[in-house]
Amino acid sequence: CDAMHFLQAVFASTEHVCENRLGGELLDFRRRFGHRSLLDESIFGGLLRSRCFCKSCHVASDHLIFEKIITLSFPSQRYKGTMNLKSLWQSHFSPTRGDGEQQCPNAPTCSAKQVVKQTFLEREPPILCIALLRGQETFLPNGTLIESRKDRRPVWFPERLDFLRSGV
Repeated sequence: CDAMHFLQAVFASTEHVCENRLGGELLDFRRRFGHRSLLDESIFGGLLRSRCFCKSCHVASDHLIFEKIITLSFPSQRYKGTMNLKSLWQSHFSPTRGDGEQQCPNAPTCSAKQVVKQTFLEREPPILCIALLRGQETFLPNGTLIESRKDRRPVWFPERLDFLRSGV
């Protein structure tokens, strides 16, 4: 992630220089769309769609999320072999059952808690940045941290990633 932070710092300083040249045009953009980094958005600007779907009444609700970095987590240490980026990707974007607190998107009418949540890559960014969370922490039942270490399993990167939607 250090390389990504370095690039963001470079773009922030470049944008600062450009602010002086763009002046009123940039201020007009920010008045209409809020203070957002134009360079970050145009280079790393991925758009995710988060969908909640009620299996009982078949109502769905969607939220769009601007995301610069897709963060993928490693599974538990039970699997000892080489990790595959494609399987980590599919695991991250696969449907999950909502926790017991998740209500139906049609909450006033439907009180069911059979909600499925899924995130989709709605718009691919020009440059896709993926952060792999390799931290492994072990806690006691009372919440005390016993061990914190880095997962050093190798990761295989395929030549192409499949961005096709599947699920709800």
